Amino acid sequence: MNPAGVAAALDALARALSEPGPAAPAPPPAVHVTLPWSALLWRRDLVPDETLLTVEQAAEALGMPKSGIYRRTSRWRREHDESCTPLPHVRVEGQLRFRVGELRRWLAEREQTVVPGRTVPLVVGRGR
Repeated sequence: MNPAGVAAALDALARALSEPGPAAPAPPPAVHVTLPWSALLWRRDLVPDETLLTVEQAAEALGMPKSGIYRRTSRWRREHDESCTPLPHVRVEGQLRFRVGELRRWLAEREQTVVPGRTVPLVVGRGR
């Protein structure tokens, strides 16, 4: 290519770059979605096993009232009521907390699949 052709090409490129072009499209707006703990409990990709939940969050995750959470963490209840299954928990500065991984295991150990129409439930356990 001759020097005059290179100069002409560079001039054309400089003009093209200096002229305002069409505006770039705006990015789509961010969508903020808040999932309930009952859905997040099983999302290991979003919530690691060591995550600590409050009483309110654990109640939402397990689908039970807060009173059911307190009943399953009561020392008196564990000692005097064999029908109440204790819920794994820790205390952090006196406050009840629940590790997500322990709640997952607790639920999986108690899971039952009942076939409709049977007079006796068909129980299929996980990890038994």
